[in-house]
Amino acid sequence: AFYTSNQLDMSTYNGLNVSYKQGFGDPIVGIIVDKGNVWLLGSETSEVWYNAQNAPPGIVLSRIPGSLIEIGCCSPHSPQQILNSIIWLGDGKHGAGVVWQATSYQPNRISTHAVEQALQSYGYSNLQKATAWTYQQDGHSFYCLSIPSAPVTWVYDVVTGQWHERSHLLNGQDSRHLGDCHAWFNGQHVVGDYQNGNLYALDKSNYTDNGSPLRWLRRAPHLTHDMNWIFYDSFQLDLETGIGLDGIQQGQNPQVMLRYSNDAGHTWSNEIWRSAGALGSYRTRALWRNLGRARNRVFEVSGSDPVSCTLLGAELGIAQGTP
Repeated sequence: AFYTSNQLDMSTYNGLNVSYKQGFGDPIVGIIVDKGNVWLLGSETSEVWYNAQNAPPGIVLSRIPGSLIEIGCCSPHSPQQILNSIIWLGDGKHGAGVVWQATSYQPNRISTHAVEQALQSYGYSNLQKATAWTYQQDGHSFYCLSIPSAPVTWVYDVVTGQWHERSHLLNGQDSRHLGDCHAWFNGQHVVGDYQNGNLYALDKSNYTDNGSPLRWLRRAPHLTHDMNWIFYDSFQLDLETGIGLDGIQQGQNPQVMLRYSNDAGHTWSNEIWRSAGALGSYRTRALWRNLGRARNRVFEVSGSDPVSCTLLGAELGIAQGTP
């Protein structure tokens, strides 16, 4: 069942202003309004209602014929509206943990198998407590999904169709992003801290996380060639250099850390540090040599200095060996 206030009076509720999901009798988990229509997201199915201007007493909404969707909602706080569409964490008769996007009444699956495997690993009870928020910045539109116990926040870029992870360093370990809700206020993206209710501005020119180190990390795909030996003579990271800070504080000589795995990511080498260039040292090369051999290698680069980081790519110097 769901209720509405009296018409043109959001403070008064009448017991007659009630109606029920009609397509299927599952409980309503979440409600969201998109393009003037009301989406009733149940535990197994969803349906859409519109303002039919029905005369009182009673509810003014009517169900849109043919709008029954055989997909439910896992968490009441996961549905969000962004870029003329809605996105939510799905549930239903066949399982949970898939993220859906709908611009009409035909949702499209936008989560990947890797994202879904990660989401489901957090446990169904935690998925039911998931929260989400959305915002737009520099032409991109982001859906940010946080789940209790998860070490990261999963973020979907609606424009590019790509996922990435965001985290907060807590005692040296990754934890979920601090932001739990969002408002566009006075020309700023303001987010609320899930831990203590603090308010922060999402500021691209601030390279710390409320004063704490902000770590970036990029991991490459597996590198292999028919499981033959590959000898790695060099690895050069193509990034903006010479952007160190003026002074003696952290960041005056920013560092990039490289490590690699030769066993599919189960174990990793020690970090090997290289400078990204002090202020004005624009010809600095982040270059590593004599990196051994592997049949299946994964490279990872990271950094935590409070400076801008623009990654453009990487160059490998390799030689192929025998099986």
